[in-house]
Amino acid sequence: MDALQAKKAELEKRLVGVILQEVGKETINLNQAKEMTSFWLAKVGSLTSEEELLNLVKEMAVKWPIFDGVVLVEQGNIQKDEEVKVADDVTSLIKNGKIEEALGLAKATNN
Repeated sequence: MDALQAKKAELEKRLVGVILQEVGKETINLNQAKEMTSFWLAKVGSLTSEEELLNLVKEMAVKWPIFDGVVLVEQGNIQKDEEVKVADDVTSLIKNGKIEEALGLAKATNN
């Protein structure tokens, strides 16, 4: 399974968890749950990037605010991934003796 498919599966599991929780609390009914899952399934297969995937979840959160928490978690995960990448890039620059470039990248990231 490639990274995008794994991300789709992870998000699908999270979305289904929210739906089941809300059905259990009777916040939504089974027809609404079916509408939500049908919406997801109709669109998720054609997505080709994690950005498109996040946009789909955002679209769902606009239609159904019960998914706001999923959007927040996903945005936090993306930010964390970006921070790790920058840290790795800074470390690599330092290891290659490019101290000024590493400092520049670190400063640009903190702004």
